[in-house]
Amino acid sequence: MSMRRRLLIRWWEDGHISHQSLPEALRLAKVYPSLGEWARGIDRLLLSLGATLFLSGVVTFFAANWGALGRFGRFLLIDLLIIGAIGAVWRLGVDSPGGRGAMFAAVIGVGVLLALIGQVYQMGADTYQLFAAWAVLTLPWVMLGRYAPLWLLWLILLNLAVYLYFSTFGGLLAMTLGPDRFLWIAFLVNTTALVIWEIAAYSGIHWLKGRFGPRLLGIGSGVPMTMLAVQAIFEWKGYRGLFDIVAWFAGSAGTFVVYRLIVLDVFLLAGGVLSVIVIIVSVLMHIGLGMGADAMALLMIAAVVLLLSSAGGWWLNRVANSEDT
Repeated sequence: MSMRRRLLIRWWEDGHISHQSLPEALRLAKVYPSLGEWARGIDRLLLSLGATLFLSGVVTFFAANWGALGRFGRFLLIDLLIIGAIGAVWRLGVDSPGGRGAMFAAVIGVGVLLALIGQVYQMGADTYQLFAAWAVLTLPWVMLGRYAPLWLLWLILLNLAVYLYFSTFGGLLAMTLGPDRFLWIAFLVNTTALVIWEIAAYSGIHWLKGRFGPRLLGIGSGVPMTMLAVQAIFEWKGYRGLFDIVAWFAGSAGTFVVYRLIVLDVFLLAGGVLSVIVIIVSVLMHIGLGMGADAMALLMIAAVVLLLSSAGGWWLNRVANSEDT
């Protein structure tokens, strides 16, 4: 829709469309949402807000009445919530907006139930086991739901489970990657999920066509990779630092190839540009600090930041305009 709008405005600026005909052209090109699209959007917004308020109300109810509820009452209420949500999914259909909202509530309910079991029976389980069990138990529902936000929630649970496990036990990955293993875990998990998501969407799975999920995973992958490269620049750690830099180069090249030549995504390209600027400035800062940077050196670095930002914005604008043609 934004591509069509930019293309029509360009035609208007070039004189191919008169000022009087521009509103009609925008209407015919369906740049503005129709009444039906507005109604569907508002319906989904209200459904999301309703599900969020309902879940927050359940949590608030438990928090306010925790002491008054007995063990049986606590389990009964959360079980009724899960059963009611599953019943709503069966009644409304798993592909309907209401059914998807109910499936989301059921998945959240499973997590609340697991936390309640751990609190009541004091089994001494580690925190990572809660999130791991939550992810394993709800995976069939997530697969059945075929709903992108559900998969994002499941990936958040997976990230937390893996992070908490390695923060507790470490293991071979801790010996290999050292104290930066948490950043590497986030990078590996989110990059793997991003690759699988993009391949599935490219293969024609329609409910994965939206770009919100890949962009969120791209942030979860790019931020830790950039942080690893910045740490390698300021705190060189031998082969580990070299490995971090090489991995950052490979990730940046992959981002350009995939999101410029295969699946055009200006948002993720902008993230790549920002990462490149951060790395270049980090190198300059490291050199400047080593030479005893003065005010003039800092001023020069600021000028480089402005220059790189302008060049990156110019290139991204060209990429966005090429999307129209």
